[in-house]
This record gives sequence, C-alpha cells and structure tokens, in this order.
Amino acid sequence: MKTVVTIGVCVRDCEASITEAIVSVLGQDFPRELMELIVVDGCSRDKTLSIIEESLSRNRVKSRVFHENEGLGTARQVIVDNANSDYIVWVDGDMSIPSNYVREQVEFMERNPQVGIAKGTPVYTGNNLVSTLESIAFLLDRFRGLKYWIMQTGGGIYRVEAIRQARGFDRRIIGAMEDADIAGRICSLGWIAAHSRPAFYHRPRQTWKALWQEYSWWGYGTHFLRHKYGKEAAGLLFELPPVAFMIGVKRSVYAYRLTHKVVSLLLPIQFIFKKAAWCLGYVNGCLDGYGHALA
Repeated sequence: MKTVVTIGVCVRDCEASITEAIVSVLGQDFPRELMELIVVDGCSRDKTLSIIEESLSRNRVKSRVFHENEGLGTARQVIVDNANSDYIVWVDGDMSIPSNYVREQVEFMERNPQVGIAKGTPVYTGNNLVSTLESIAFLLDRFRGLKYWIMQTGGGIYRVEAIRQARGFDRRIIGAMEDADIAGRICSLGWIAAHSRPAFYHRPRQTWKALWQEYSWWGYGTHFLRHKYGKEAAGLLFELPPVAFMIGVKRSVYAYRLTHKVVSLLLPIQFIFKKAAWCLGYVNGCLDGYGHALA
C-alpha cells in the first residue's frame, strides 16, 4: 500500500526540543499504515539522535533514519528521494504539531489540487526576553499581513509531484534558504503556495547567542540565493543596521499599540541586533565565495 504522507524531519543538535517534536509526530491521528517518518540527522554532537532512536523504538510508525554532513539542501533532498508518498509534511526540531495537524493538512491538499505548498499557522510562545520579543515580532508581521513564512519548510506540506517537477532541493545550499529557493521554483511552474488554517507551535530562540547564530546563518544562505538568481545586491539597503533601527522604532510603536506590552519598546534593539547578525553572515558568504562558483 502506498504511503499518503511522509513526515520529514531534518535535525542537528536539537536535544532540548526534539522530544516534543517527535512525540507530536508519533501522536498524529492519521492512519499509521498511510504515514511514514523519515529523519535525517546532520551529524548531531549532542543527544538528539539517541533521543529520536529511543522514541521510535517504542512506536510502530514506519520510520527510517539517515545521516548526512553536507548541508540542509542535501538533508531535505534525502527525504524527497526516499519518500514513498504524495505529500511531505516538514517538522523541524524546534517545533511541534497538534494531533490532527497531518490529517487536516492532507485534507487541505486533497481539496486544492493546484496547491503545491501549504503552510499552517505558526504560533510562537515566549518565556523569556529574547523569545518574547521574537514572538511579538512575528505576531506583528502576521497582523500586518506579511506572509514570507509561507516559503519556509517547517510546518509546511509539500506536494511531492511539485518538488520533483522543480528538480528537488539544491544540494549546494549548505545552510539556510533552501526552502525559499525551492518554493520560488515550484511557484514559477504554476503551483500555488497557500496559507492553510491548522496551527503548529514553534519555539523561538531562547538566547541572544542563538538568535545571532540563526540570523547570521540566514544572511549566509541569502548570499547564495541572491547570487544564484543574479540579484546579489537586491534589497540590501533594508538589511543595514542603521536602516533596521529606524524600521525597528516604527515597529515597536506599532507593536505596543497592538499588544500593550512595554517590552515591545525593546524591538528596535532586537531588530538591529538581528540585522547586524544577518549582515555579518552575508559578508561571510561573500568572503567565502559562497555562490560564486555556480555552473
């Protein structure tokens, strides 16, 4: 019997959150015989892999575990190459999904055959200063109608046919932006990227160090993407810290009016911090020649 949906999990060093992610996958109310789980571990240096293997040993969901050390583009494509299904639901190591999430996402795709990508509704929850500011920033973007997160894999369901028509994930992408790259190529083929109703839970970064690493990683990946498509300098003005600070001030006022939380007034500091990390990552990508040797 052909599997209807593959749960794809790409992880690396997620021991603090991976238990919640895997438990949420194993607790789905979708028929077990129509679902499979494929995990790709990027050579974790902590207990991530052992936690996953222990969790899987106690459950009867069809599952396979692969290992790679080439980057996120390769990790995603390993799942695509091994998926025996019509759809892939992507679950990251720092998120969890309600028990009806897979079923509702599959039903959405079945009702909408023109949709190649459907992203659920992320819910961010903060329990300290860093994560609270990230939660407010995301809430603000949602309230303003910004939907850039639809292009992110985590929490999304992808039609396997659409992925393969787009020639899969770019294995040369070793860091972030592999999702934006393939989403753009899928949409260029006429498929629709849609927002679906089901909510999932995402854990924001908990420390300033982790937040810096995340945005530096995105900046590094963006250099590859912009060079690949010949738009290397496009939009860089809005990433510069002085401009980011002015934007952050405007956002903080708007966020305070929306949430009535005094902590919202710290958004300019958080915003300039993230953009500084992004710019450093982008510069590192330039210095490394990341993206310059494309065929």
